[in-house]
Amino acid sequence: MNILVSGNAHLLYPCDFHFALLGDADDNTMALPPVSPMAGEWGEVLSTQMAEEDDAFMPEYIDLVYLSLAEGKFYSLEKQLPTEKMLQWWNGKDLNDKHIDYQNIVVGFAPYGRVALWLRGERKSVLVVWEKAVEIKLDMSDFRPDNPGLTLDQYCDYYFREGTPAGVHLQQFGLPPRDLFDKYMQQFNYRYVPRFMHWDDGQEDWMPYEEGELEPEFDYIEEALFDGTHDKLHDGGLMKYHSAGKPKKLAVKWHVKKAQYTAYFWMDEDIIADIFERFYGVHTDTQADLELHIDYERSIFEFSLFREGMRHPMYISADTYQLIVFKDGFERFRSENYNQPSGAWVW
Repeated sequence: MNILVSGNAHLLYPCDFHFALLGDADDNTMALPPVSPMAGEWGEVLSTQMAEEDDAFMPEYIDLVYLSLAEGKFYSLEKQLPTEKMLQWWNGKDLNDKHIDYQNIVVGFAPYGRVALWLRGERKSVLVVWEKAVEIKLDMSDFRPDNPGLTLDQYCDYYFREGTPAGVHLQQFGLPPRDLFDKYMQQFNYRYVPRFMHWDDGQEDWMPYEEGELEPEFDYIEEALFDGTHDKLHDGGLMKYHSAGKPKKLAVKWHVKKAQYTAYFWMDEDIIADIFERFYGVHTDTQADLELHIDYERSIFEFSLFREGMRHPMYISADTYQLIVFKDGFERFRSENYNQPSGAWVW
């Protein structure tokens, strides 16, 4: 097998590492390629190095030292990995189909010593581990021996200089809450339930299609989550109960005869986090339906969360997301709060 090993850190909280190794009991190692700093979309590939087929192996441990630039602190992690489970995912043995093509093992670095590891392919990624590293002291002469006299503050300040996204954010908001990335990575048990219905203004309720009416046919949902994972398999798995992070971006596709529709949603980070926290509480393994009602003719959409035993679902207000809808490749509708850059729906 061929394996690409990659590093990652959040755009607003860049990190740099002293070393980062994936190894096994036979003293084989794969090193993450350096990139300074790591800063981009959480969970995506920011640096890549190929482990050739003859040298590739599924790692048994991770060993690293990295610098959280926002804090100006070094962290160290040595941890065994669930190699058997990683092999099962990589080979597709725990899936109904075996056409998932994972290419990357991605290691993510976050503030406060938090480290993630994902298996990532073009159409799906999975979170393998979410670990806590320990803070250590590291002399700058060891970290950057090519630049004697460089201080830690000078090194960190350079990446938060005026005008950079990280610099602007840090100046305005300061360091992130200590539980921010723990909330990103928290897992919940839910499934998507798309429902095509009519919205009745008089009854202020959703009404089913009547016999003989032409009802839209659902095609698929694609998702990108705050935990850095995504799913574009179109295999129906998202309509079954599964453990996953909170939705960040969704694409919902359906058709009416030959007309093709796609609705794209971008969730507000703070609002959706609060909704999931209030709905689940500490019982994150409770099975829940994330329902999406769609009146495509009037471009009315409504999300809600529902679990067994509830009298009424928890409705998710429209200010939770931004929305744009296309029909046959042409824009048909956008929400009043929509402010995504051109082409943001291509992901």
